[in-house]
Amino acid sequence: TGNPYFIDSVRVNIKSPALDSLYKQVKSELIVGKQYKIEDFENEKSHISTYFRNHGAYRFQPNYINFDIDTINKKDKATVVLNVEKYSYLENDSTKTEPFKLYKISDIKIFTDYSAANHNKAIKDSVTYNNMTLYGFQKIKYTPHAITDAIFITKGDLFSDTRTVLSTRYLNNLKTFNYPTIQYEVDKKDSTAQSLVANIYLTPRKKYSFGYTLDFTHSNIEDVGITGSITETVRNVFNGAETLEISARGNIGASNDIA
Repeated sequence: TGNPYFIDSVRVNIKSPALDSLYKQVKSELIVGKQYKIEDFENEKSHISTYFRNHGAYRFQPNYINFDIDTINKKDKATVVLNVEKYSYLENDSTKTEPFKLYKISDIKIFTDYSAANHNKAIKDSVTYNNMTLYGFQKIKYTPHAITDAIFITKGDLFSDTRTVLSTRYLNNLKTFNYPTIQYEVDKKDSTAQSLVANIYLTPRKKYSFGYTLDFTHSNIEDVGITGSITETVRNVFNGAETLEISARGNIGASNDIA
């Protein structure tokens, strides 16, 4: 298969000043003298993209990163250029580019009883708590901190993918809502267009749910057995997104063996 190639030098070409500053804090996996491996380049692309998106680069995607690898007239050596392109978008059927911006969170809006049916209806209730605003299409039925405590997005902080995922996970763990949706939009009030509004859509599950099971068994001990259980779930019991579960289980069986 021939001799392996080794990285001879690494040069960075980042066309957005904001990302160029961020990259200086990234620990690169492309080390001079290291053997060339394609997986290192894929890991580098993922690593850089994750870091950028956790530090405000809301519009950044891994496909904006590419590599130029030159092995011409070099014996078993590869010169690497890491390129990070500008943000590109369509406008009036033409593609335009501009440097990437870093976005901060300017507002957090939580819709506590969202559904497709009431999407266009008017808001009837709202309350502000911990720099977040809760909205309800009907009267809000939740203590504000019960919801805001599960949200890791903070007003004034840079956009972060990790905080978005954590918020989604903790809201889902409340078991009070269907899987939550978090969407961002550029704040129209910001003349610099570098602020985001976080819209969090929560669809409540039914307050009461009932479940049951019924099993028929046969074993060396029981000739015949019947096992049943019932469970009643009550959500948001005290308006704090609590979940109360009451269950009962019973078993009856018969055996010819007295022992």
